[in-house]
Amino acid sequence: MKANVVRFTGILTSRIGLVRKLKKVVRPAVPILSTLLLLSFPIVSGGLLALHLNGFFAWPDFSRIQDRRETSMLYAEDGELLREYCTYCRKIATLSEMGHFPKLAVLVEDTAFEKRLTPVSGRGMVRALWQDLKTLSLQQGGSTITQQVARILFAEEELRREQERKSLSATLWRKGRELWFAMLLEGHVDRAKILELYLNNVFCGHGRYGVKACSQYYFHKEPSELSIPEAAMMIGTWRTPQYSPFINPEEAVKLRGRVLGQLVSEKVMTEAQQEEWQKLPLPKRQDRDPCRALHVAEFVRRRIVQTTRLVDQGLKVHTSINCGWQRAAADALHESMETMKARNPALTDLWGVVVLLDAGTGAIKVFAQEPAFQENEYLLNQIKRHCGSACKPFFYATWILKGGRLSCQDRGTGPCRLDDSYGTTDGKSALSLAMGKGRGRHRIQNFPYESLVRYTGISEPIRCLAESRNACTMSAIRDVRAAVRGSRVPRLVYKEEILGLMARLGMQLPTMEPERARREGIRLITSEVAQRFGLPEHTIDPGLTVAIGSIDVSPLDMAVALAGLMGSRVEPYAIEEIEGPSGDVVYDTTPKESENIFQKIVEEDLVAKRRLEKVRNGFSGELTVEEKKKIEADAKQAAETLVLAITRGLRAPVELAHGTGRLATTGDPVRGIPKLDVPVTGKTGTATNEQGETTDNWFYGCSPSYCMAVWIGREKKQPMETAIEAPNGRKVKVQETGGRNALPVFIKTMKAIYDNRLIETFPEATDPKKPFQFSLPPSVFFLVMPEEETGTLHVPERFREEGASSDDPDDF
Repeated sequence: MKANVVRFTGILTSRIGLVRKLKKVVRPAVPILSTLLLLSFPIVSGGLLALHLNGFFAWPDFSRIQDRRETSMLYAEDGELLREYCTYCRKIATLSEMGHFPKLAVLVEDTAFEKRLTPVSGRGMVRALWQDLKTLSLQQGGSTITQQVARILFAEEELRREQERKSLSATLWRKGRELWFAMLLEGHVDRAKILELYLNNVFCGHGRYGVKACSQYYFHKEPSELSIPEAAMMIGTWRTPQYSPFINPEEAVKLRGRVLGQLVSEKVMTEAQQEEWQKLPLPKRQDRDPCRALHVAEFVRRRIVQTTRLVDQGLKVHTSINCGWQRAAADALHESMETMKARNPALTDLWGVVVLLDAGTGAIKVFAQEPAFQENEYLLNQIKRHCGSACKPFFYATWILKGGRLSCQDRGTGPCRLDDSYGTTDGKSALSLAMGKGRGRHRIQNFPYESLVRYTGISEPIRCLAESRNACTMSAIRDVRAAVRGSRVPRLVYKEEILGLMARLGMQLPTMEPERARREGIRLITSEVAQRFGLPEHTIDPGLTVAIGSIDVSPLDMAVALAGLMGSRVEPYAIEEIEGPSGDVVYDTTPKESENIFQKIVEEDLVAKRRLEKVRNGFSGELTVEEKKKIEADAKQAAETLVLAITRGLRAPVELAHGTGRLATTGDPVRGIPKLDVPVTGKTGTATNEQGETTDNWFYGCSPSYCMAVWIGREKKQPMETAIEAPNGRKVKVQETGGRNALPVFIKTMKAIYDNRLIETFPEATDPKKPFQFSLPPSVFFLVMPEEETGTLHVPERFREEGASSDDPDDF
């Protein structure tokens, strides 16, 4: 015990002696240190004040933590992605949805992230400083996850300044500000939130941010579905995004290997696993437009931005597009146009579009366009071109409304014959129309089909429609003159009646301001007639030849109008539903109930006739409730009969022996065109210029459920003549036609639609090979209107073709 006391006393004495010696050394230095401290205080204070005055200690905008910018996405009806809209392309996820990424990110990027007391890694800073000294640069990073998040969220201005100035001072300023932001950030949110922010904002190349967007881009999987080697590959892209597997696969493999090596060091995996996983293949770049629907996406985008923002809003837009049908239509259109170019290499500026609607709802199922979106972003859905013979169904529908029959075997007593240039079989047509003062008359020619007699004389309307005979069609138009007076075909139809029907069916007719029309010498429909038929104000007068297509229409309008002809007037739409970022539905399309416009037409006619009858008998023109109910019931029945008759007429071009759409029934194995098993209606259209050269090819038609319009033409409305080799070896110029080019697109698309669908049928009464057994309603009032005040009929003024009076001489 005594020995221990002695030993302790000795140690204490020696320590006291050491302290005394230190005091002797330090005491002289105290004044010096105090002086230095006093001198440095104003320097440090001044430096801090200068930093403060220059905004170094300005607080960041913490609202950026709540930044909800996300990619807006457009989907097809089956959920296939059509396109993304973003400037900051990311998709937000929670840590629980990120699979291996939270753990791997900490192990690879910041192993002390969860343990560190400060947001700064001293070891990392020393390592980075040593590397920078060796390279005499400030390129080496030693940032923790917190610092990286601070840079992403708050240092945008500092990064911009550094890029502009490219100076050491700008770099030091940026790094200092990042450190300040990092300290403030950790006082504002916890580490788990910081890690989530990091993983939702990390850049992986190709404009993608965050592990969710990157996982879907590279692997088409959710983050939670990725394996460790897949996640390791993605983590490699965070460091050097330019080494994406889609850009530099060799370097991407090396990056993945380095990340896997770090995981071996952290004992997350074994060296054997690293060797095995390093052999796994990298992801392959997939088609970024598998649906061939970039034009559809642009069509939808333009509609959305009319009412709300789209880019970076995190919207999920569900469209009505069917990707399988879209691809089939795009392929068929491309193939047809390439075939045309092979026949005539000069056709380098061809455009084409296919629009398919659900005839019952108006949902757009297909909108395919050529050239590809990368070559031409101009949308062709509303391009307006002359439709040629594709306009004839509107004439024949009007003919039926005016009491005409399509065949003399049909029930009823209405007119059933048209004049296909009575008295001639070839050469000059016997029908003409006035072209205006001093311009003589224009002969109405039939297209010179190789297998058909050019003119057939007096013919039934159903044959004229099937074989697309211009003279037949025009012979029933008021003011068209026949050279041979023996034809005796009633001129039932006014051009305004055709326009009125087209407008009611949803066609957007061309208009022009009166002043411009006067300058350009273009005739407009009178205000009185426009009002009577519901035409737009200042509608351009297409002339008498509107019956055979002298009017500009759009493919979308044609599809809508055809659905209306078959009894379903619909409003087209492509957006089914829009979800907000949180999944709530912010927009939902409820399709309007389809309307049979013929019921409204007939009902208006019956009401007018009944009022006229009552006025003539000395009664008020007001109708009783019972009269209104009876008229409504009669109109509904009459409208159903009219639709059957019109559908029968539209089946004729496809099913009758020499119909211009017969290819849909027969197919052509040599050209690789299948025949359709589903019955369809349809009409070809071949528009020409004043020289008779083809400029536009059309085909439009319907199955019982879907209506489609196909258009092909040149950008500048130039001719599409093609030279082919005749049997004698000579080159012969032929006209490109809707039946040759647009019809195959319709057939192949419709074939794809019904490959996996039940075959539908039309009512038996619509068979064009059999007489129509239903009685049609009597002629409706279109242009001729009853005047209740006088009980007489009134024909409103309208523009007539100049020089088309009855005493004009025939200028043959």
